[in-house]
Amino acid sequence: ERGSELLREHKDQLQLPPGAARKEVTFAYAQTLLFGTWNKEQQALAALNNLRELNLIQTFNAEEQLRYAVALNHVADMYLNFRSDYPAPFQRAHALLDQAFEALDTSRYKANYWQFTFNRAKAFRYAGQTQSALQLNQELLDNCPEDDARLPFFWAQRGLIQLTTNADSAWVGFQKMLGFIHR
Repeated sequence: ERGSELLREHKDQLQLPPGAARKEVTFAYAQTLLFGTWNKEQQALAALNNLRELNLIQTFNAEEQLRYAVALNHVADMYLNFRSDYPAPFQRAHALLDQAFEALDTSRYKANYWQFTFNRAKAFRYAGQTQSALQLNQELLDNCPEDDARLPFFWAQRGLIQLTTNADSAWVGFQKMLGFIHR
């Protein structure tokens, strides 16, 4: 609450460069990430709703749109990471990921596309939808740049997806993961 007070009190004293995210958007975005990380569902959803309302007041610029998409992805990830705390966590995550993909300008923010895709594959994996998870994870491995620092995570997820059905293939995924970590 103190942060909200300070923003209201000093709002007109802060100058931003052209194209930067509005202070209110930056604040709601940070709240969403913080509450999502802390697994505070009601507060995270309230911050997301605040972002939606800010977009209705003034249409998001590119930076604000990116923050909104990332916030949606982050709350989806909260449902996946704390799935035992929620009824229907995979459906909730998929619904938010649908919105995140729709909000994301993939021509400008390809790295975020890969992160959202990783979370979509993770949602399928946790839901036991192995084929869908493998298909998306393979898309990551086939199309993500070789220098992407998240490749070890993508390979680890492949191993985790295959762990229950094909231990040998899972082992290959984990070996690839280690290869990327220890280059």
